[in-house]
Amino acid sequence: MPAHGERLPKKARCLAQGEGTNCDKTRLIEGLRDQYLLSDLLKTARIPRSSFYYHRTTLSHKDKYAHIKQRIADLYHKHKGRYGYRRITVALKQSGVHHNHELIAKLMKQLKLSAKIRRQKYRSYKGQLGKIAKNHYYNNERIQLKLKGLSPVQYRTQSLG
Repeated sequence: MPAHGERLPKKARCLAQGEGTNCDKTRLIEGLRDQYLLSDLLKTARIPRSSFYYHRTTLSHKDKYAHIKQRIADLYHKHKGRYGYRRITVALKQSGVHHNHELIAKLMKQLKLSAKIRRQKYRSYKGQLGKIAKNHYYNNERIQLKLKGLSPVQYRTQSLG
């Protein structure tokens, strides 16, 4: 740990606050390991020793999806970020690379690639505004008051004729 008055590097301070994944913390600890004790770094990063060694071994392995990630990034940038995981999956299948859409979505998330969402078309219609006036065209009450005993049909024929 740093001596009194000394501070940790900025990355180490961010990870000490609990930000980042254990894999990120492992990368940082590997970089600072020659300057500080491993036990102090693990305590500061709040990561178990076993997790540190697990992530250290997995970081040394080759990425088995590296070639697919490259193809995904190429397709994404070729279409100016408009392709999401579904369209990229279809484009990869057309070029002969068959992988599950969930894998493509996961790899795009790792690469921090997401499709640009189209803006909604403006619609000025806001629904019914205000009150609707009642239709008094067939006002039976007025007809009955004027001509008692006549039906509306008889009233219409008399008034038109």
